[in-house]
Amino acid sequence: MPFVIYVLGLGFFAQGTSEFMLSGVLPSVAHDLDVPLSSAGQLVSAFAIGMFTGAPLLGLATLKMPRRAALIGFQLVFIAAHVAAALVPNFGFLLVMRVVSAMAYAGFWAVASVAAISLVASTKRGQAISVVVSGLSVATIIGVPAGTLPAQHAGWRAAFWAVSLITALSAVALLFVLPGGRDTTSAQPHLGTELRSPRVPRLWVAYATTALSVAANFAIFAYLRALLEDVTGISDGLIPVHRRRPRSLRSRHQHRTRTGGHSLDRRSLRRHRHSQHSAGPPPHPAPPDLHTRSRTAHGHPQPTAGRCRHPLTPHSPQGMCLTRRL
Repeated sequence: MPFVIYVLGLGFFAQGTSEFMLSGVLPSVAHDLDVPLSSAGQLVSAFAIGMFTGAPLLGLATLKMPRRAALIGFQLVFIAAHVAAALVPNFGFLLVMRVVSAMAYAGFWAVASVAAISLVASTKRGQAISVVVSGLSVATIIGVPAGTLPAQHAGWRAAFWAVSLITALSAVALLFVLPGGRDTTSAQPHLGTELRSPRVPRLWVAYATTALSVAANFAIFAYLRALLEDVTGISDGLIPVHRRRPRSLRSRHQHRTRTGGHSLDRRSLRRHRHSQHSAGPPPHPAPPDLHTRSRTAHGHPQPTAGRCRHPLTPHSPQGMCLTRRL
């Protein structure tokens, strides 16, 4: 797997940490900005709105842009939004910055997914996507607890600074490992084709399934720290420990991600072989024309003794009709 695939996964890790880290710092944000916990929960909704609107809009807006410029541009906007949110102590401004950062994250997600499958062979695309998306899984396992820990000692803004730093590192790495310019190895997308894609009914089934599963996840996940502190009575210092997924759950999730990628590649390979089998063997090349005169090394035609009337009359290596020579 090319190294650039893992760098894209690092970008998913950094930005995915920001997506989930509010569950560990939400009570601190509410207390510091003097807003109710229910109102602070709107930060999660604001991020969801940014993801929902940013993915299709920015995906269409960057169809003709070089992928490296688009990806690094999204990361720079993401970093700027987090730095601004950490510097300005205002809940309304923080709400707007969460929408902006989510839109940049959604644009990065759309372009990075397409870039990942274009950088590998067709039989490795599923594995490439699984590696990139694994960055988001690692973010929920390591990134969120690691972001909660400094937030407990240096305030919730420290988590925003940490996410900005990791995103900056991934942007610098992409600048060196991702080829510049537009992708010329695969078919170029067209705006009309992209606009017609929502007409496929199966896509709406996938949209509904994703929306319901993510909504159910965040309904509990966003207020997890508050539940641990107020309901179970766990001390504040143990929150990062309980924020980590159990080892068995982590291993199962990573195994499903890898297995899904390999299964997709095997299915794509079977389809490719079936299409080749259905098309039949390649046509044989046409036999050489017996009446074609041979040529010398300088390209001039060799003299012949005459043209054979029958197409099956043998010819000598010099192109002369053997029948006339006889």
